[in-house]
This record gives sequence, C-alpha cells and structure tokens, in this order.
Amino acid sequence: MTRTYLQTSQYEHLSNIRRWQIHAGSNHFCFNGHCITGRNLSGAIIVICLISLTNIVWVIFEVPILMKEFNNTSLLILIVGLLLIFYTYIYFFRSMCTDPGIIQRPSSIERLILRKKLNLNQISSDYLNNLTYDIKINGILVKCKYCITCQMIRPPRSSHCAICSNCISILDHHCPFLSTCIGMRNYRFFFLFLIFLLQTELFLFATSLIKILIYINDGIFSQSIISSIPSYFILIITGSSALYTCNLLGYQCMISSRGLTTREDDKGIYMNENPFNTHSWFINLARKLCTSLPPSAYGAHRLVNQTEYRLIKENV
Repeated sequence: MTRTYLQTSQYEHLSNIRRWQIHAGSNHFCFNGHCITGRNLSGAIIVICLISLTNIVWVIFEVPILMKEFNNTSLLILIVGLLLIFYTYIYFFRSMCTDPGIIQRPSSIERLILRKKLNLNQISSDYLNNLTYDIKINGILVKCKYCITCQMIRPPRSSHCAICSNCISILDHHCPFLSTCIGMRNYRFFFLFLIFLLQTELFLFATSLIKILIYINDGIFSQSIISSIPSYFILIITGSSALYTCNLLGYQCMISSRGLTTREDDKGIYMNENPFNTHSWFINLARKLCTSLPPSAYGAHRLVNQTEYRLIKENV
C-alpha cells in the first residue's frame, strides 16, 4: 500500500513536468523550454556586448554629425543603420536560442532492444567507439556511428557534441561565439546572422570613415581629435571583425554549395563521393537555407506523461 501511494503521489505532479526539466545534456533552458542555449555562455556574452558597444557608440557620436552633414539623406542613413542592427540582433538570438536539432536519447527499453540486436553486452567499450552501421543513400554507403554517451546509433550526418553532451542532427559545428551547436534547425539563422553582421560592420565602417573625411576636408580635423576617437574605435572594431566575418561567411558559402557541413569538410568524410551533393551549387544552397524548417523532434517545452517520465529517468 505504501509503495502504491508513493508512486501515485509522485505522478500527481507530472502534469507540470516538461522535457527540459529532466534533460540529460548540458544545455541551459529558459522561457519554459522554448529557448535552448549551450553550457558556457561567456562567448555569446562577449560578442553581444561588443556588438552593442559598437552600435551605441555609432548612434551617440556618429549619427548626429552625419544627419547634420547630409540633410537630404540623413533619415535614410539612420533607418538603414537601425534596420541592419535590428536584424543582426534578431538572427543572433534566433541562431543562439533555437533547438539545433537535438536527438532524443532512447529509453531503457529501446536501449535494451538495441543491445540485444547488436549483441553489445559482449563488446568492449574501445570497440564501441568504432562501431558503425552502414546504410545506402543515393547508391553510396554512409557510415552511422554508435554513440556511447547517448547509447544509440546516430542518424546519417549526425554527431555528438561533447560540449553540450547531445547528439545533433546534421551537426555543422559548435560555435563558441554563439555558445551553442549549429545544426539542422538553426544553420540558416546562423548564416543570416553572418550576412547581416557583415553588412552592419561595413555600413558602420563606411559612415565613420565618411565622418573622418568630412573633418579633414573642413580643416577642423586637428581641432577635433577627441571627437574623432569614437570614429577610430568603430573603424578598428568593425574593420577587423568584418575581415573575420567575411572569411567565415565565404567558407560557409563554399561548403554549403558543395553539400557539406563544417565537420564533414574538416574531417574529409565525403572527399570521394558525397551522397548529399546534387552537383548544383544553387540546389545545395537552397536545400540548406530555403527549405521549410522541421519542427523540433526533441520538444523541450512539451509535457511528459507517466510512462515517458519513468523511461527518461531510467536513462539519465
């Protein structure tokens, strides 16, 4: 009677338990599981503080002078600058807080069936690290590896992130500047963030350079060294970061047009034959950036029922 009563009282509270509350990985959750980030947020905090500081300096010190010098186009300069900044923030947080494609770990029953089917109980842990399962995609053999941490055979193109402790569907890489994995569900937001970040950096660089040139032409540059310090600050920050962003964006365009991810390109997984390459750079980019976004398979915000709660807790 006591055991039954304890089980009943335990499950009475399950109506308020969501998947993120019993998550086995190392992620942080907010907004009731709708926002998912990585374990260490220091990189994202540094990036957003640097972006915000540059934007604030531009708005306070550069915009008033530009609006004074360009009476006819001053409003256009302000609107374009604010729109670029706005969309940079939007896609920064969308790429940072979207579920990258976390693959749910199998339950204890599913793990037991898999271990019996593959006879894993008699296999050493060293051999499990190299255990693969071959499947054919477009006539080409693709190796699917066994994940010791998640205890499952990963789907094609998926990989385990040691930082987040999750298997991610179509993992591109773990981005330290966004403090999250870049995978199937947030890659397009990461790509758009790079585009708008580069445009914002170039726009702020150009407008600050124009302000300095105006001072030089007016002959007041020597008397306005202090007022030119914000312009030089923006030129240094945006100029150096624009070079890095342009290099990163160009690399992402190159590998995406070839139907590859960063991880696949680094490890040379499909050097000979790539079953995911359509041999058309346009179609490869469209598949990666323009197809409909699949719903979150993990669903961190979803409620769990009694059976699912028991199976997940056995697996954690």
